[in-house]
Amino acid sequence: MIRASLAALALSCSITAVATAAPQDKDPWLWLEDIEGTKALDWVKKENAATDKLITARPGFEADRKRAREILDDDRQIAEPGEVMGDAISNFWRDANNPRGIWRQSPLDAYLAGKPEWTTLIDVDALGKAEKQSWVWHGADCLAPDYKRCLVSLSPGGTDADIVREWDRTTKSFVDGGFTLPQAKSSVTWEDADTLLVATDYGEGSMTASGYPRIVKRWKRGTPLSAAATVAEGETEDVGMNVFALVDGDKRWPMISRGKTFYTTDYLIRVVGGETYHPTIIPDTASLRDVLDGQAIVFLNKGLGEGFPAGSLISLSLEDMSADRPVAGIPVKGPNQAPAIEGVSAADNTLW
Repeated sequence: MIRASLAALALSCSITAVATAAPQDKDPWLWLEDIEGTKALDWVKKENAATDKLITARPGFEADRKRAREILDDDRQIAEPGEVMGDAISNFWRDANNPRGIWRQSPLDAYLAGKPEWTTLIDVDALGKAEKQSWVWHGADCLAPDYKRCLVSLSPGGTDADIVREWDRTTKSFVDGGFTLPQAKSSVTWEDADTLLVATDYGEGSMTASGYPRIVKRWKRGTPLSAAATVAEGETEDVGMNVFALVDGDKRWPMISRGKTFYTTDYLIRVVGGETYHPTIIPDTASLRDVLDGQAIVFLNKGLGEGFPAGSLISLSLEDMSADRPVAGIPVKGPNQAPAIEGVSAADNTLW
């Protein structure tokens, strides 16, 4: 008890001393905040080189690297399902012959029968060779319910920044005169077939201090990106703004998330019958996991009122939140001492 008290006292004194000294002492590492600065990038390169040297000199490294490569290149890998697109299912596949990967599809019934019939949609290696770019796949967002038009994201060299281009799944080609976003750290989703929500680098003051988009705009087909109208804005000190859509049967729910910190997020939903987005009642400490039958499935990292303790899974009506009506939380699953909820996924009328 005495030892613990002395330790607590020492810690208290240390904290007080640091707190007192902080205003006078300049942070010697503050220059690392300039994440694109020459000095910061040179420091990263130097540290990476030192780390590489340490790792590659370890006994057995080359044998481990070779074994890992053999596993990654093995054509007996399980073809994990990507997105179900109507009567087809997608998969992104990489092996020794396709180091950058191929995006492909198979009839859903053939895949479920254990005999997929793959058809290549985009060969990233071939595309890179044709366009003289070192493309790295960042994914595709195809618009339901026909999944004909897709927003394909490709990064030159594999950085966080990517280029987004509209692609036609039926012709297997990029759309002439379609939506195209220049290279940037972007978040983009369909509002409808002719409208996108776009969070990207719009120029000076449009990015957060973390280097991610701060502003969300609505971009109409046939107009320049410069004419897009602002829909939502975050703060400079936020992590960043993201856009996405929940698909519930034939209903699409475009949404905006404002990442205030790594642990807190505000969710905005489109006002029913309108063009604006307003905040939902989802707590900023909660996680929006999926949608089922018009209900947002939400995981509570902190308790909500008396009836919903931390660790609970609840549902909230998207229609009511969109219409700004009172929303009653519905318990889905409560916490217990045994298994904790790690993942949640909705399919048809079932929640997994």
